[in-house]
Amino acid sequence: MFLRRLRRWYDVHRYRMPPQAVAVLRQGLDTGRVTMERGELASVTRDGEDLLAGVGRSAGDALVRCRRILLATGPEHRAYAEHQRFLLGMQRDGFIQSDPLGLGLVACDTAGRALTVAGTPNTGLFVVGPPARPAFGELTGVPEIATQAANVAERIIQNCARETRTFAIGQSS
Repeated sequence: MFLRRLRRWYDVHRYRMPPQAVAVLRQGLDTGRVTMERGELASVTRDGEDLLAGVGRSAGDALVRCRRILLATGPEHRAYAEHQRFLLGMQRDGFIQSDPLGLGLVACDTAGRALTVAGTPNTGLFVVGPPARPAFGELTGVPEIATQAANVAERIIQNCARETRTFAIGQSS
């Protein structure tokens, strides 16, 4: 129920814009240079220098004339690989699998390794940041992402160090 009905509400209320961005947005709204439309973006066509955005609403579709569109819906992670050729190819070849709950782009373990279609960790492919939410939980704030990225980098360095042998001059393997 949470993922289906409350996730968007939670994401909107959990993450806020920096105060500087809020000030710019508020000024745009106050002067009428920025307007907000709710609904589903159904189409965009060019009409001279303007854009015509078809916005689907529960009360019917609306056509909005504008110069720019900022689509601020956040990512829809469920089956994300289906819409990205690179990820789709990796999934088709068995290197990754989509997160079944739609929390992140790719299923991964707590070491950040992508899970193959067979469910085993892919030791050469790591997932960092919001795409790794299934294993790590909230990963949308910079401090959380930086910590997780540093941990994954440390694991990669340790793995590379184990695989590299250093020999003294005159020693044989």
